[in-house]
Amino acid sequence: AKAFKRAGFFVIGIPHHQETLDQAKQSGAIDVGSLDLRAVFDADFIFICTPISQIISELKLLTPHLKPGAIVTDVGSTKSEIVSKADKLMPKGTFFVGGHPMAGKEKVKFEAAEADLFSGKTYILTQTSKTSKKALEALKTIVAQLNCNILILDPKTHDTVVAGISHVPLMLSVALVNSVADSSHVENMKK
Repeated sequence: AKAFKRAGFFVIGIPHHQETLDQAKQSGAIDVGSLDLRAVFDADFIFICTPISQIISELKLLTPHLKPGAIVTDVGSTKSEIVSKADKLMPKGTFFVGGHPMAGKEKVKFEAAEADLFSGKTYILTQTSKTSKKALEALKTIVAQLNCNILILDPKTHDTVVAGISHVPLMLSVALVNSVADSSHVENMKK
């Protein structure tokens, strides 16, 4: 919200907690806010910024109320399942384009929000045979305002690349820790 607000967009925020809504309003991160999803039913672009497990349920709440031409995206770190389900849920004349900004922080509270979080980072948008080229181009134009590098990938390639970037290093770290722990254990047994 802060990044889009700084770029000059009219931003409607729909957090889950009143405290977050109050902070966002006070800081000027949003123009309008509500705890009620109906506040975005007339929006041109909707970004679903929830944990992965909630993206499809939020989309299900939105889809019956989207205005014609609305473009919905997400910021989840997995794409294949989300894009596949979203494609089936979207009413005719509305569009879904999966998104994943390769930027983030460990902290999720409003106090940790930064307007320049995406600046210079890669922002992945997904494209399938069902993706509207017009919707993809419109979303690219909007996301480009965040001063990020846009990369277009199909959902499967996205998931493979992200798994290689984030999961493989984690698995290697765990294996290294286990290896060191095992060798320390063996050395202690010799004594």
